[in-house]
Amino acid sequence: MSKRHITAVHRHIAARGAHNVNLNEVREDSMTVGDRVAEAITAGVGTLYCAILFTCISLVSLPSALATRSPVVIVGWISSYFLQLVLLSFLQISQNRSGAHSEARALLDLHVNQQSFAKLEAIDRKIDEKIDAVNARLDTLTAPPARKRATKEGGA
Repeated sequence: MSKRHITAVHRHIAARGAHNVNLNEVREDSMTVGDRVAEAITAGVGTLYCAILFTCISLVSLPSALATRSPVVIVGWISSYFLQLVLLSFLQISQNRSGAHSEARALLDLHVNQQSFAKLEAIDRKIDEKIDAVNARLDTLTAPPARKRATKEGGA
């Protein structure tokens, strides 16, 4: 996490409280134009369509590599064209899925934590009410008894 993102997290915590911070929103809010462009390119490259396109592009040069019958050229084609182009897309697909899962999990964790926090606050309020009721009852039990008025019986 970059310093810019950490600063944004602290800003959100100060504004909303630690239990109310959605890190996915913080990340989105603190992204620069360059971050958004990089994210768009990564999302585009990490699709099955792009993997198929890169496979076709790499296969265009396969016949000429095979025609040379040179193991160095064939290994160079495999490593330079095929693996780099095709494997890149499949790795990116995996990363995109993993990232989406992590974001969904973080959002679920946030909601669970918010619900837990709300329940704990409700329990805390009930405990405070019970403590106040017990203290009020103790005050009535430990208060000095009220003096009874002496009444004059009969006449003098």
